[in-house]
Parts: sequence; structure tokens; C-alpha cells
Amino acid sequence: MSRYSKSDYFNHEGYRDITAYKALKNIKRRRKTMLKFRITFRRDKKEELDKAIEQLKKSFTILNISDVYENTRNNSMYARVYVDVECK
Repeated sequence: MSRYSKSDYFNHEGYRDITAYKALKNIKRRRKTMLKFRITFRRDKKEELDKAIEQLKKSFTILNISDVYENTRNNSMYARVYVDVECK
């Protein structure tokens, strides 16, 4: 089985999701591809988010960083941010 096999990618509901497969193929072919990352971090440790974004900046061109969305279910201590990036 190849490294980028279509059968390896499934979404959280168990259905086949070949979006990541297509993105990895385009990266391999040096085509411009936009990816969206969801970064989950502890609200009291904002430096974790800054560190993750700095790591992304090394490999990708950042197109957009969303607002911080706090997880409010069950008094969660986590928040999330969506980052749109493009391959360099």
C-alpha cells in the first residue's frame, strides 16, 4: 500500500475522506494547496497556541487565523483556533 493510499483517510464519522489524500498528492506535485488546521489548546496557556503558529509559519504561508472559540460544554478548559495555510 502506498504512503498516500485513499483507504487510509477517514473522517471522524468513519466515512472515507479523501480531502487530505488529495492535498498530500498536490503537495508532492508542488502545487499550491490550501489546508485548514484546527488547533486546540488550554485557555490558560496561550503560549501553546503561539508556539504552534510559529511552527506552522516555518513550513507554510499563513493565510488566515480565526478568532479564538472557547469550548463551553461541561466547563471545558480548552479553546480552539482555525488556521488556513498554503504550502510554500
